Amino acid sequence: MKSDKRVPLYMQLRAYISDQIQQQVLKPHDKLPTEQELSEQFKVSRITVKNALKDLAEEGVIYRIQGRGTFVSGAEKKETALYEGTQTSASLPVVAVIVPRLDNLFIGNVLIGLESRLARYQYRMLFMTTQDHQDLERKVLQEMAADGVKGLIIYPAEGENYNEEILKLSLHNFPIVLIDRYLPGINTNFVGTDNFQAAYDAVTYLIARGHSEIGFVSSEVKGTTSLEERFEGYRQALLQHGLPLNYDYQLFQADEDEISRFLAARQGRFAVLAAHNGIGHRVMKAAAELDIAIPERLSVIFFDDYEYSDLTRVKPALIVQDAEQIGLQAVELLMKAINGQESKAQLKLATRFQEGDSVLDLHTPTRGESR
Repeated sequence: MKSDKRVPLYMQLRAYISDQIQQQVLKPHDKLPTEQELSEQFKVSRITVKNALKDLAEEGVIYRIQGRGTFVSGAEKKETALYEGTQTSASLPVVAVIVPRLDNLFIGNVLIGLESRLARYQYRMLFMTTQDHQDLERKVLQEMAADGVKGLIIYPAEGENYNEEILKLSLHNFPIVLIDRYLPGINTNFVGTDNFQAAYDAVTYLIARGHSEIGFVSSEVKGTTSLEERFEGYRQALLQHGLPLNYDYQLFQADEDEISRFLAARQGRFAVLAAHNGIGHRVMKAAAELDIAIPERLSVIFFDDYEYSDLTRVKPALIVQDAEQIGLQAVELLMKAINGQESKAQLKLATRFQEGDSVLDLHTPTRGESR
């Protein structure tokens, strides 16, 4: 099934309310705005608001008192929350899902896969965000394990290569699955993307089209295994095709100004593999501001698909991860672990390459040129 390119609005609203409670902007027994007020504030339908509140009520995060409104749960309410006067499915076992944030299509589609497969196994999903803060992640892990959840699905914070709480839980055979990023030296179930092969294939694609000046642009790579593997795929593709590694063509911790300087320093035709779509957008924006034509002077490929990618002026070439399948497979591994079939499997799923208009084939003459 082809996934919608938008993170579902009810998930965005649910995450916002959860974050407000987590950050204690909303405290136990505070009254939430009415459904109508939330609908107007976030410019969404009443159905979207109802779905978000229903999920939060089923998780025990909020409760409703008929005729009075909806309130933030206190500790005594978590297992008996009421929504519209009906007892919730609080008796179902709970799996906690911990992600860095909810701000992109990839995470949204992972959650769609997780939620649908957990529902098939009759588990509830308790969803938490860490805002990519490792200290908050550790605190959430401690709380979730203490609250009696049956298992944990964790998307580790960026830049994290060790987590004592995950190590402790793993050593005690607590059911855990990591997604997207793994932690070296901690033996856990993992489901993610074959990032090395995806990057290797993307650079090979550029080389096959005549490119030899190929750069790699990324946020900080060290400590984030998915980015480390993408960089290694880039390196190995160049080396195995007999091209030198030029350190001037590698840019890390890239903000907009640095990307502009990086592109301005390039002479002639150049190609870039961007490590994720946030960086890819910055590269294309900087090129437009510098009047560097894509793909005539600059060819660009990046991870990952994003909302409205097919409506942009220059449709980018994209490496698309199977986010929903990552969610589905993560639940399958977790169910095995919950049932005592501890295998510590490491699954890396293939990507799909989506050709766009952002790569120039140097073997094909452009207008006004001859071979």
